[in-house]
Amino acid sequence: MSIANRLASAAVALFGRSDSPVSTSNQSPAVGGGGGWVNWATGQGIMGRDPATSATFGFQMQLPDMLRDNLYYFEPLTGIVVDRPAKDLVRRGVEFKGCGGYDLGALESKLDDLQWLKNISRAYRWARKDGGSAMVLIVDDGREAWRPIDYKNLRRVHALQVLERRQISVAKWNYDPTTEGYNEPLLYYVHAAGARNSLALVHRDRVIRFVHGDLPYRASAMFQGWGVSVIDRIWGPLRAKGAALAAISTILTSYAVDVVKITGYAEAVKLGNRDVLQMRADQMRATLGNLGKIFIDSNGEDFTPLVRSAAGLADIIELLIDEAQAGTNIPKSILRGISPGGLGDGENAGEIRGYYDWISGEQDEHLIPPGTRIVDLTARSLIGPLQGRAPAHWRIVPKPLWQPTDLELAQIGLTNAQRRSTDWLSGNMSREEFRSDPTFVSLYDLEDDADGEEMDELELTAAKPFPPGHTPMTTREAAAEFGVGPGTIRSMIHSGKIGAYKMGRGYVVSLQEVMAAAKRIQALPADPTIPAESPEDPALAAA
Repeated sequence: MSIANRLASAAVALFGRSDSPVSTSNQSPAVGGGGGWVNWATGQGIMGRDPATSATFGFQMQLPDMLRDNLYYFEPLTGIVVDRPAKDLVRRGVEFKGCGGYDLGALESKLDDLQWLKNISRAYRWARKDGGSAMVLIVDDGREAWRPIDYKNLRRVHALQVLERRQISVAKWNYDPTTEGYNEPLLYYVHAAGARNSLALVHRDRVIRFVHGDLPYRASAMFQGWGVSVIDRIWGPLRAKGAALAAISTILTSYAVDVVKITGYAEAVKLGNRDVLQMRADQMRATLGNLGKIFIDSNGEDFTPLVRSAAGLADIIELLIDEAQAGTNIPKSILRGISPGGLGDGENAGEIRGYYDWISGEQDEHLIPPGTRIVDLTARSLIGPLQGRAPAHWRIVPKPLWQPTDLELAQIGLTNAQRRSTDWLSGNMSREEFRSDPTFVSLYDLEDDADGEEMDELELTAAKPFPPGHTPMTTREAAAEFGVGPGTIRSMIHSGKIGAYKMGRGYVVSLQEVMAAAKRIQALPADPTIPAESPEDPALAAA
């Protein structure tokens, strides 16, 4: 007899019936909440005897758009869950790196006209609410919208149009595995506002997709290539929280009940003395209160206040909020409007720091790629702020959300000063290295003096001629041009990477020399539009 049959016979003997949960086939018995453990005596893990084995996760459908909208509009927790990360995504702005020699003022002015950060935040917000959104790039390139962008004839970027998920649909998918964007939308239908049958065909090259919650292939196909709404993910605990709050509200309406026992009440009702009873009830209600008195008949009446218990209700609400919060990555201190101001300010500083780290990851996915796309198109526009001269190796860097307090900055400065002073006194650092250290310079502003700052280009040229075509500037100007600290430029001077002329206590450098040095060390991009020094230049060789 096989082991399975022996188990079946034992089950029959134990339970007294032949329809035991043990299968006589080669398959193992069904188990549930107990994992792989089965207790035949107690029924743990046995289908039909252990209630835990009946628990499963059902198929979750997407919420209707109207329900999701109402939750976003009128449910406070839902609104914060959707809006707060979208605001923090762009709250501190961004910095442009690797754009030395370019007019960033004109570029930033054009980007501000496009409201690029505001539109990115809005698209990210709708993606969180509905699982996805899109941004259509309205550009002037002489082509129809259903064709890819003609980058050679790209004249200007007119506007950025943010669309909700329901405003755009896929017209054609790319099923060619040999092409870029395989298994992604190739063409979109854009539904015109206020027109039921008006559709515009737009190529994927003119659309930036925002998808919240990437899904595997089958789930993505079910959701038409979009992601999952954050509201859908927290719907279960959110619904339970709402039901619990409604129940508490109902309990509070009858939280305290006054019970009056009257001898012969039932008989008085039968005799029709309702007016007398109502008058008596009104007398009691008029005198009953914190400062009032109530008079009752000691022989025929009994007054008892009945107060219901609400113990444990607050714990239930907190548990449901924790469940909802777990699916949002937003700490409860932020959901409730409590946030510390610095690194060590407040008992919730640790979870705030974790939240900011999560936002940094969201910026890498939902801010930097679309932002880079928008800035690149704006810079490459022939009639744009840079006249088509886009930097070769530029990038955008979001400014960190986590900011130290004034006390923490002072402590950091003191620690750095003590460390550098120790290096200097021990002989490990020269006085010039000490004064040119980027950290020390940023704290004490010991770089260029007023003489070097106040000299204009003519005075500098007259004082010390430069080779033809070279642009003189102070170390501060060079540092600001390339987005580095003045100490970095000073260190390049002391190490011999670039030449400089001494002016008072400061230095004057050549823009072309700094760019050439940056190109050699691959730290900063070189601008091909500015002529670099020539080895055959006798004046430069003499310098």
